[in-house]
Amino acid sequence: MCGFAGYVGAPVERGNLEAARDLLHHRGPDAEGLWEKRYGEFAVGLAFRRLRILDLSSAADQPMGRDGLHLVYNGEIYNFPELRADLTRKGHRFRSTGDTEVLLAAYQEWGLDAVSRLEGMFAFVIWDEREQRLVMARDRVGIKPLYYAQMGGRLAFASEAKALLELGVPPRPNERGLDKFLTFLWVPDPETLFEGIFRLPPGHMGVLEDGAVKIARYWDIELRPDSGSLDEHAERLSDALTRSVSRQLISDVPLGVFLSGGIDSTLLARLASERSSRPILTIAAGFERRALRNEVGEDDLTFARLAARSIPHLDYQEVVLSDMSVDLVSDLAESFDDPVADPAAIATYMICKAAKPTATVMLSGVGAEELFAGYPRHGAVSLAGAISRFPRSVRGRIFPGAAALIPGALPGWGMGSLRHAKKFIHGLGQAEPYIAFCAHHDGSSLSRLMGRNVDWVEVTRVHREHLAQAKGLPPLSKALYLDFKTFLPSLNLAYTDRSSMANSVEVRVPMLDELVLACAAAIPDRHKLSARRGKIVLKRAAAGLVPDEIIRRRKTGFGGPVRTWMRELSGEVLRDCLSRQSIERRGLVNADEVLKMRLMLTRGWSDQALQLWAVVVLELWARRFLDQPAKVGPR
Repeated sequence: MCGFAGYVGAPVERGNLEAARDLLHHRGPDAEGLWEKRYGEFAVGLAFRRLRILDLSSAADQPMGRDGLHLVYNGEIYNFPELRADLTRKGHRFRSTGDTEVLLAAYQEWGLDAVSRLEGMFAFVIWDEREQRLVMARDRVGIKPLYYAQMGGRLAFASEAKALLELGVPPRPNERGLDKFLTFLWVPDPETLFEGIFRLPPGHMGVLEDGAVKIARYWDIELRPDSGSLDEHAERLSDALTRSVSRQLISDVPLGVFLSGGIDSTLLARLASERSSRPILTIAAGFERRALRNEVGEDDLTFARLAARSIPHLDYQEVVLSDMSVDLVSDLAESFDDPVADPAAIATYMICKAAKPTATVMLSGVGAEELFAGYPRHGAVSLAGAISRFPRSVRGRIFPGAAALIPGALPGWGMGSLRHAKKFIHGLGQAEPYIAFCAHHDGSSLSRLMGRNVDWVEVTRVHREHLAQAKGLPPLSKALYLDFKTFLPSLNLAYTDRSSMANSVEVRVPMLDELVLACAAAIPDRHKLSARRGKIVLKRAAAGLVPDEIIRRRKTGFGGPVRTWMRELSGEVLRDCLSRQSIERRGLVNADEVLKMRLMLTRGWSDQALQLWAVVVLELWARRFLDQPAKVGPR
C-alpha cells in the first residue's frame, strides 16, 4: 500500500514534485523514490512513497523501471503468484518476490489487456517510453484512489487530490461538486470538490497519447442471477469467501481484522482465525454510553465481545471514544482532501490508529451491504415500486405533507424507525424515489441552503445514468447496482482508504474480491432480501460460524454520535464552524438556512444532523485547502 504523484507534459520544478510526494508520506513512511526524464519540450516525473507489505527489500521499491517502462502502483494484486508463474513460463525473470514487478511484466507481455487479468485492489500509472504513452488504471470496484487533472499543457496524477495542488492545479471549489457533496455527503465519480480535479472511475483506464486522454471502461459488474437454490448459493458464497480470505491473508507484515460485531466482520474474523498460524488481532470501536444518548442503534462493543468469545485464537482489543472525539475532525481534514461527511470516518481512523503498533494490514467487511442488500432502504424498494405507479402529481402532493407530520429528531429508542419512515415517505413524492432515499436534500431544500436555484438534474445526473445502465433489471438489482457504482466507491471505500492510510495502515476488503463478486452477481434478489429481511444468503452461509445473536442482529450504522454533536454543538470546532460569522465569511452556503436546520434538529422536528455535519466538514476542508493550500511547498 503506497502513494504516488507525477505528471506528463510541461516540466514541473523538482521541488514541487518532491513536495507532492512528501504530502503523501502517511501513505508510505517506509521508503521514497523519484524518477524524471525530459523529452525535448515535455517531461515525465514519477514520485512515490512506500508502505512495505510484500517483499520488504529495496528490490520492490518504486518507481520501478523495466525495459523502457516506468511504474508507480498502489495496492495489492491477489492473483500475482499465478500471473508470475504464467509470465515465468513465457520467459520473464524477476528480481523481487512481490506483486509490483509482476504487474510491470504483465503490461510488458500483454499491453493494455493486462489490466483485465488483474485481481485485487490497485491504482497504477505506467509511462511507456516505447509507445510514448501514459497508462493509468483503477481497480474494478474503486478500492484504491486515483486523481488526475489537465492544465497548462500537463497531465498530473496522484493518489490524493491535495498532491495535485503542488503540481500546478489551482485550489478552486467546484460548484457542481459542492451541490452533490451537500446532497449525498460525498461527490460521485468522476468529480471532486476541486474544480478541474477528477477521479478515474472504478473499472476504468485512461491512456494519454498524442496529447489527448481517453478514458474507457474495461469492466462492469453484470448481475445475471441463475436458478440455484438458497442452499446452493450459500455454499458457493461460503467457498468464495473462504478462498478470498485465504489469499488476502498473504502478507510479510502482521495482519488483523476490524470487528464491529456485525455478521460481515465476525464471519471474516472467523475465517481468518481458522486459516492463520498465529492469533489474529481484532479491534472493535465504540462510544461511551453518554455519547450515544441521542442515537438509536445498539452498541457495537456488546456484539463485538460476543463475537470475540465465539472465535478461538483472537487477540481482541477495544477502542472506546467519548463524545468529545468530534475534535478529531480537525486532524482528519488533512487526510480528507476529497471529503466525505460520514462520522464513520472517525471510528475507522481510531481503529487504524490503535491497530498500527501491532498490525499494518487489516481486513474489513466493507461491501457486503451493497452486494447482499443490507441497508434499510433496500427493504423499501418493492413498496416504492408499487406506489410509484400513482401519478407523480398525486405523489408530489400527498407524501411530502405526510412526511412533515412525522417527528424525526427526538432522542430515544424507536426514533430510528420513525426517521426511516419519514425519509421513505418523503422520497415517495420525488421523481426517482430510490435516489431520494440516498439523498439528504431534495431540490427545494438544497436551493434554500445554497441561496440560489440549484440544477437538480445535474445534481442527480450520475445516479440517473447508472440507473439507466441498469434498465431491465429487477427493482432491487437496480438499487444494488446504483449503490455499487456510487455509494460504495465514493463514500464507504473512500473514507476507509483515507482513515486507514492516515495511519499508514492497509485495509483489504475480502467481500469485494473478484471471487465473491462473481458469486454475488449470480444470486437472485429473492435470496438476498425477503419481507424486509436482508442479506439472507450471507446469513445462511454464516450459519454455524457466527453466533445466532449476531446473525439476527438488526442493521445499525457504523459511525459516531453525530446527533449528540449537532444537538449540543460539542466542542469549540463545531461551534465555530456553524457560527453565523464563519458561514457568512465563507460564503458557500446560506447562514439563515443553516441556523434554521439547527433549530429543527434541536426541537425534534427533523433530523438534520448529517446535513449539518456536512457543513462542518465543508468548512474545515475550505480552511485547509482553499485558505492555505501549500502545506509543504518547493524545497
